[in-house]
Amino acid sequence: MTTKKPIWDPNGTYTITQIATFHIKPDQVSNLKNFAVIGEPSENSGAIIQPDQVMDLKVDGIYNRAVEDFSYRNLYENIDRRNGFDYLSASGVITFIRPNGDEITVAGVHRSVMAAIKGIALPVNRHYHKPDTSIEECRRIEAQVYTDEGYHLYKQTPDQAFKAACVAQEKWALDFSKILNRLNLNVKGRGDVNGTKLTGYQTLIKAIDEYKIPAVYKAGELLKDELEDESKLNSLFISGLSALLSKENDLNEKTLKKAIDQALNSDSFLKRTQHGSAVPNLAVRFATKYNSISKRKSKGSIDLINLCSRLSLNADILSTDGVIVNA
Repeated sequence: MTTKKPIWDPNGTYTITQIATFHIKPDQVSNLKNFAVIGEPSENSGAIIQPDQVMDLKVDGIYNRAVEDFSYRNLYENIDRRNGFDYLSASGVITFIRPNGDEITVAGVHRSVMAAIKGIALPVNRHYHKPDTSIEECRRIEAQVYTDEGYHLYKQTPDQAFKAACVAQEKWALDFSKILNRLNLNVKGRGDVNGTKLTGYQTLIKAIDEYKIPAVYKAGELLKDELEDESKLNSLFISGLSALLSKENDLNEKTLKKAIDQALNSDSFLKRTQHGSAVPNLAVRFATKYNSISKRKSKGSIDLINLCSRLSLNADILSTDGVIVNA
């Protein structure tokens, strides 16, 4: 456990030993080894697996965030708080035996790593997949258990929760993956795997609910060419554009694309939005840029005061928002 793995796939499947080697430094391993072991493993806590079996336990990064986001600090603080590895506190490790014989740790990766470092046996709640279960179905079942356990474990990021929900085949996640694919966007490799990475996806989910999917798809079409050279897209951007399109149906496409291009190249466009109203605020910013370009080309413009009203946004923003005033 002293050589750091040079290449690491966050979606890969690794043994507990490999997890420890990659995420824990040699001096940190020494710190953990110095802690005492409190108590004895009890069959009342589940099947007892021996040290060599502990080291061979595997973790599937397709749904389990511990592959990419293992926390030595959390492990150390929990062990330090108990003054050692306490078997009573270490119960509740959940594993699944897959048809190929691999034993997958679904819950309790940190406890399993500590047991491997100490070279001690570990009680686990062991479950068995049916012999004819496909790898996809194994992952779906395991991911369901993982997501249920995750609600009381240390906080998952929204992206990690979404990734696990996809593997668990939760309807909302699968539906959103299809939308992402249509928009040429991805979150944690879900959606269009070759598409632009979307950050803050929860904002887009709310925008879909409020401004409806046709406006979101139209925004995606307008952004398609613009995003070819972009590695990331903030959800606020496409959500604000969707909000505008949901209220304005007869905009000139060329003018709107120029407004989008200006917004993408502006460092301030997404900043200092009105608290609690970021998306409608951005819709008005898009409209302001659209009007600025339309004015130069003698084309129709958007009634900003009326737009604010339809977006339930105070029209005072037209004179107080720096991006709008300086458009």
